[in-house]
Amino acid sequence: FCCLSPSVIPPEGWPMEESARIQKVLYGPESSHVEYKPVLTGSLIDLPMSMRFNDMKYRVMKNVVAMMNSDGGEILIGIEDDRSVKGIDRERDALHRYALKNGEKAEADDLYLQIFDRMVELYIGKTAVRYVKPRFWTYMKKTILIVQVQPSQSKESLKIGKDGQQLMQEEYWIRGNSGDKRVTPKEIVKNNRVG
Repeated sequence: FCCLSPSVIPPEGWPMEESARIQKVLYGPESSHVEYKPVLTGSLIDLPMSMRFNDMKYRVMKNVVAMMNSDGGEILIGIEDDRSVKGIDRERDALHRYALKNGEKAEADDLYLQIFDRMVELYIGKTAVRYVKPRFWTYMKKTILIVQVQPSQSKESLKIGKDGQQLMQEEYWIRGNSGDKRVTPKEIVKNNRVG
């Protein structure tokens, strides 16, 4: 009979390897490169072109900006701070039902990604979308959204505040050891120099 021996290592990117990597991430705390969020929108009545602003969207976008202004990282959406896997299925499916009632004709996953992209465009800017790569992953029979954030070559900021209003002064954030730190534009280090 034939079987895999421990010396056979699957190539990088295989789903088995990704599941093991995610499991390893979930055993650790939040860090300078990892953030957990229970949901993406904090709302069950959103459409990509009629976005409702709230604290949860602000917090997710603040994490994106901080990672873009630092060394990048991952935001795992559908994970509680205690690292329990909640999944995004309930939120995604409720948003999809709401969209169908309002005449939208998108699949649930597509709609969820459209809402995410729209959040990035509104809170940070259209060009910021190229630095974030969201993807769905099923873990423990629950769907999570893994947002891979690449460092930006320029200084990124939030343009919309917690209240959904355009900020008079944009907010700049960087990633600390286990959270985001508000900074001035001059304090952001890019290409090994300050300012």
